[in-house]
Amino acid sequence: MDLKRLREYLPLVGAAYSKLRKLREAHRKLHWQLNETARQRDELARERNDLARQCQDLAGQCQDLARQNEVYRAHLQICPGGPPLLQAQSESTRLRFIELLRLIRPFDIADRAKTRVGNPHDGGYVMIDDFGGVRAALSIGIGEEISWDMDMGRRGVVVFQFDHTIDAAPVLQRGFRFFRKRVGPSGKVDGETTLTGILELEELRGDHNILMKMDIEGDEWDALDVTSDACIRRIRQCVIEFHQLENFASAEWANRALRVFSKITQTHQVVHLHGNNHCGFVVLGGIPFPSVIEITLIRRDQHVFNPSQGRWPTALDAPNRPDVADLSIGTFELLEANIAG
Repeated sequence: MDLKRLREYLPLVGAAYSKLRKLREAHRKLHWQLNETARQRDELARERNDLARQCQDLAGQCQDLARQNEVYRAHLQICPGGPPLLQAQSESTRLRFIELLRLIRPFDIADRAKTRVGNPHDGGYVMIDDFGGVRAALSIGIGEEISWDMDMGRRGVVVFQFDHTIDAAPVLQRGFRFFRKRVGPSGKVDGETTLTGILELEELRGDHNILMKMDIEGDEWDALDVTSDACIRRIRQCVIEFHQLENFASAEWANRALRVFSKITQTHQVVHLHGNNHCGFVVLGGIPFPSVIEITLIRRDQHVFNPSQGRWPTALDAPNRPDVADLSIGTFELLEANIAG
């Protein structure tokens, strides 16, 4: 190749070399960027794995806290259906519940002792030993447990039994009158009667010394709400299981409960109460109280009453579930101190 032609190719070679050098520089930068992207991707993957592990750890901690909470609630016998222990509740709920506690504060009768009627555990109730002249008793809600009925039968009392969940009384005994009826607010529904309708039965008409036991799983509120003062006055002594107090946080529900207790306590005085440990405590307005409470009331017109200084439960009480500790309410003085606080 002669010198002239070589000189012609030199600029082309230089331009090609310059372009190759630029390409190599671009390749180096691209390679660096790819490596940096891969490094960032690996770092993000590590962060994602770390976050996943943290989420798993938090989930485990939440499960541990939930288990601890269940153990805590079980230890305190907090009602499973009740509001969480730390749930903020309105001041109006607290004030309504205080009003209820004042209505159901138990009083003592100086000239009368208490006795347990029925089984030592579920189905038995503490009542005032004042059954002289009683001819009839209402057992509203019986299921398979009729120890209260049997005890009344042994006293010579005719027992009128009402339960829509069974076809017949578990025990057939002279002096028992069984009705497959639900007791509720309306006698117009098929298979349902009212407390007023029961008291209008021919055998009960005109009787003003009737005993009553009512355990109808929450229907008591509506049944009693529609019962007249005159009918309630005909009941000499009664023991009623009041259910679902965890619903007291609902203003409508609480107002009905207060209406029922206000009506009953106009003519009857609370003389005993006992928490049913099947359901545990509910915490309302910061005040722990049984979700289901058994309350004994007696007519005011035959006795003189004094505020009880006793502790609840008493020696006559027994846990409904014998395998679980009874619910300790303490004294109403302690409740009032809690109220004041």
